[in-house]
Amino acid sequence: GRKEEGRRTLLAAYARGEREAGLLASLGLAERAAGENERARKFLEAATAAKGVRPRAYLELARLRSEAALAKPAGPEGALSETQTGEIVGALWPARQQLPATPEIYELLADTLVLGAAAPSRDVLQALLDGVNLFPRRLGLAYQTAVLCARAGELKGAAALIDHGLKYSPDETARARFAALKAALPPAPAGKS
Repeated sequence: GRKEEGRRTLLAAYARGEREAGLLASLGLAERAAGENERARKFLEAATAAKGVRPRAYLELARLRSEAALAKPAGPEGALSETQTGEIVGALWPARQQLPATPEIYELLADTLVLGAAAPSRDVLQALLDGVNLFPRRLGLAYQTAVLCARAGELKGAAALIDHGLKYSPDETARARFAALKAALPPAPAGKS
């Protein structure tokens, strides 16, 4: 409950020359919470470059990158460019391998890729499927992953995610969204997954 006092203590350690990755991550998160996004980004960039083990630091850095990219999308027709997408994914990729696993990492990954111009690679799709398996009740994640599977031509995977969404959607609006996506899928060719 004493966030400002804690923030000043962290800044004092930094002013004394401390540059340990955990301190940089804590500073970045404190600055982000205080609304100092430029300072937060500086500290979070340094913390992640030092390979700090703090998934929330990577997530907040990815959010900052996402906010900047969404303010000025550089891809065709208002999509995120490959560079913008790569910067955001680059911050999220190590975060998904750290504990604790959080659904927000996978959700931002999926949201970013949906807004990107390119289809995701198999590795990225597998990471998203892992996220759906870890957090099966996060139906927004399942929906976005189904969209990405369809975009990548993984129609059976998309259909399975849609069926999952139809089964677990808590209301008719959510079920209608999954049903509309299912209706838009082309038929899967034989042997295609």
